[in-house]
Amino acid sequence: MTKLAEEQRNFSDLTILPHEEQGMNSGKTFNFFRFIAQSRGRNAPKQASFSLRPPRFVMKMDDDTFPVLPNPLQAFANLSCSQPAYIGTSWGCTQSFPFHFGGLGYALSWPLVVWLGNTSQPLPWWHTRGNEDARLGAYLLSLREPIVTVDYGVKMGSWYDDDTFPKDGGTIALHYLKEAKVYREQSERMWHIYSRGWRWEGARPWVERHKTMRAQWGAKGT
Repeated sequence: MTKLAEEQRNFSDLTILPHEEQGMNSGKTFNFFRFIAQSRGRNAPKQASFSLRPPRFVMKMDDDTFPVLPNPLQAFANLSCSQPAYIGTSWGCTQSFPFHFGGLGYALSWPLVVWLGNTSQPLPWWHTRGNEDARLGAYLLSLREPIVTVDYGVKMGSWYDDDTFPKDGGTIALHYLKEAKVYREQSERMWHIYSRGWRWEGARPWVERHKTMRAQWGAKGT
């Protein structure tokens, strides 16, 4: 916490949610998505900075996960954000729960985030507590409106699993990097694997799609 406080003093680049975390499965993931929905979107001023405008996707990611950023960015660029979309990996998830994505990292398109944020009635505790990743998956997939699910399988997984989780140029994220030394080694490993040059080419079409999405959802009062 000392390091986080220092980071915030120096750069003010952290957002602290107004919810006390009372355990790993006490509703923090639901509150995270809801906070994002309620702090952006229709409440953002018209002349707000670009960062306050509604995002196309919102991704929840564990702090022991290393994203190979070019790959998730490219994945999002090829997806429509105008429909409910649930994106992640079910690889390694327990079969004791209905279909859901693992907690190392998953994303929701903005319409789903808006829906979570606009839930007017307090939800029963069993909708947001317990195994959070399983709860959220069941909650989303219980909607009557069809949801697009994008399962990236073994493109996301634990760093030490070399048998079933290949590390290559298509890897999206490595998980379970709980020690600084391991995080550094594995991130450098992925840097060397992803050795081809990369430049984000989706900015201009992204901005145009974003303008269209903002106009559509603004018209719906969201």
